[in-house]
Amino acid sequence: MILELNPPTGAGPLRLGMTMTEAEEALRRIEGYVGGDTSLQANPGVGRYSSGLTIHAHPALSGGLVEAIEVYRPHQDSVQVCYDGIDVLGLPAAEVLNRLRDRDGFKANEEGDVMQAKDLHLALWRPHVSDDDPDDEQGYFFQSALVAEPGYGI
Repeated sequence: MILELNPPTGAGPLRLGMTMTEAEEALRRIEGYVGGDTSLQANPGVGRYSSGLTIHAHPALSGGLVEAIEVYRPHQDSVQVCYDGIDVLGLPAAEVLNRLRDRDGFKANEEGDVMQAKDLHLALWRPHVSDDDPDDEQGYFFQSALVAEPGYGI
């Protein structure tokens, strides 16, 4: 399965500006959805999937409409999270950085753990950099992608 990031409008079937009810319905329609997840009751707008993929639709404080969508890296290669044909969570972060650097306004921070395109309202994150150690998945791959509305803070 491929989940396309479509900044600045959404990710997969989720769209910025939809209601949380619409977002939760869209989350359930994504392939591999794990039903009966009790965390959905405690965390509305969160979908978990058999691949290890997690998607969180963040509601705005006022109005409650979706203002950001965060996609967390799946554990299985059967799911790709793509921006413009590039698997941003499946390819090594260094390769993603090389492919996107200076393209569409993408810039990496000094540490290399965040890459963002402010005009697109798209950001990629990893907790630390470990480009030389593929066994350290947390630092070798980006762990999440965020698509947000203008003003969200990207």
